[in-house]
Amino acid sequence: MTYLALDVIFLALAGAAGLVAVFVHRGRRGAGGARLLPAIGITMAVTLLLTAVFDNLMIAAGLFWYEEDRLLRAYVGLVPVEDFAYPIAAAILLPSLWILIGRRSTTDD
Repeated sequence: MTYLALDVIFLALAGAAGLVAVFVHRGRRGAGGARLLPAIGITMAVTLLLTAVFDNLMIAAGLFWYEEDRLLRAYVGLVPVEDFAYPIAAAILLPSLWILIGRRSTTDD
């Protein structure tokens, strides 16, 4: 199995959870998706930047490597583009899971 095939599976699952979370969040708070989407965007930008920096350092140091025949052979520095699917999936999944299984707000009014 190629790294791209694994990425497609992870991103499809994360995307499905993200869509469900948007609908659940809107149902709880009216137009609530307005805060969820910027949170996902900011999280994604930060995780992609950190992945680019630290994966380049770790690959350069020889801490890990990839099977070349399973890659698209497109890179950001030393990092194959397939490696960026995991931070994207995490940036979608974490806020989505927070919405789906997180604490429900209660008011004492």
